Order: sequence, then C-alpha cells, then structure tokens
Amino acid sequence: MPSHTNSPLISIVNTIQTSKLVYGLRGVAGGVGVGTAMIASKFDAVLGGLLSVFPIISTVNLISLWLSHGEHFTLGAIGPVILGNLSISTYAYTYSVLMPLLGPIVGAITAVLIAITVISLPTALLFRYLNRRDEATVETSDSNEAEEEMPLVDQPRVSNYSST
Repeated sequence: MPSHTNSPLISIVNTIQTSKLVYGLRGVAGGVGVGTAMIASKFDAVLGGLLSVFPIISTVNLISLWLSHGEHFTLGAIGPVILGNLSISTYAYTYSVLMPLLGPIVGAITAVLIAITVISLPTALLFRYLNRRDEATVETSDSNEAEEEMPLVDQPRVSNYSST
C-alpha cells in the first residue's frame, strides 16, 4: 500500500522496548482492579458486578501504552481492545443466560460459539471489507494524482518562462 498521509488506517509500530517493571506494574494494577471487584462483591453484589465487568485490565493496558509509547501507538491499539471487550461482554451475557439451561460446560462452549459468530466473525469480515475499500480508494486517488501531473498530448505545452 502506498504511503498516504490522509489514510484512515493506523498501523502500530513498536519502536520502544517495554521494561519488565512496566509489565509487572500492568499486572499488579489489573490484579488490584479485579481484587477490588471481588472485595466489593462481598459487601454489595450489584457494585461487585459493575466493577467486575468494567474493562479495568484493558484500561490499565491502554494507559500504560499511552505513557510508554505515546498517543499514536495507543490509537492504533484501542480499536481491537474495544472490539475484544464487546466480544467478551457478549460471551458473559450469553453464558449467564445459557448456563442454567445447558449446564456450565455446554453453556460455555455455546456462548463462545455465539460470541464468535455474532460479534467476532462479522466484525472481522466488516473490517476486512472496509480496509480493502480504503486501500482501493487510496490507490485510485494516487493514480488520479499521477494522471493529473502528466501533460495531455493534445494540449499545447505552456512554459512557465515568459518569452519576452
């Protein structure tokens, strides 16, 4: 794909090495979030439920990516994170409905298949289509720019220099 500054596609290029300390801090922060949800559920089931579905681990990762790699790296990573959370929440809701009906194992397998077929697969196919469409648009605009730069054969050439 040609380099195009107005391209809507954002690619992630990692140029900074992440230290083991940062990886450890990400894990600790995520663990604190999950532990907080578990402790809150002992006191209030609704609050514990709200905290458990809040995407704390994804939020911690995005904040640490922002701090360590910068804005553009995080912008490229946020789309897959949001879509992953959508698939996970679909699985969780579907499992909560199917588990009493089908049991834990069959309910879990069915919920995974539903989340994949209803959310993940259509989203992947949609984004594949949109990326191909955008690449074709960029290539078409690049070829149109090249055609505009070439002089037409049947028009006289106009010199930038004055003959006087």
